[in-house]
Amino acid sequence: MKRSLLLVFTMTALAFLTVPAKEGQKRMWHGERLKEKIGLTDEQIRKIEGIKIEVEKVVEKHKYALKTERLTIREMAVKGTITKEKIKEILKKTKSEREKIHQAQYKGILKVIDVFTEEQIKKMAEKKMLNRFFYFHDRKGSHEKRMKHMKHKKQMMNK
Repeated sequence: MKRSLLLVFTMTALAFLTVPAKEGQKRMWHGERLKEKIGLTDEQIRKIEGIKIEVEKVVEKHKYALKTERLTIREMAVKGTITKEKIKEILKKTKSEREKIHQAQYKGILKVIDVFTEEQIKKMAEKKMLNRFFYFHDRKGSHEKRMKHMKHKKQMMNK
């Protein structure tokens, strides 16, 4: 009983604490839309895509490390070798991996911002597009919640 409770607690904690930041990463790359709305050149789109690939490589590496840690804890639970200390150690490792993912995405955003001209930044500000750089979540579902709220807001305004 005690072992199964510890297993349930551990798996629940890891599920909530090790979710990598996918949403912020996906919102950032809308090359064709940005080309249309703010006048990105083909060269700027190529630079942004290069940054995207660079960031994705780093993110995927750390996502793999997170998955490995989750499998390690499952394996220890099955073998019965799991302890509080091991759980804490793995939680520290997963926290570190999540921070590295967040850091890579942050650096990617900074690089993308450098690709834009001042005029394009002003166009983005006029069209209220700069918010996408500040909604940067590392919990799955945050983007969907925000989007639902925004849809609701638009419906209210259209009435």
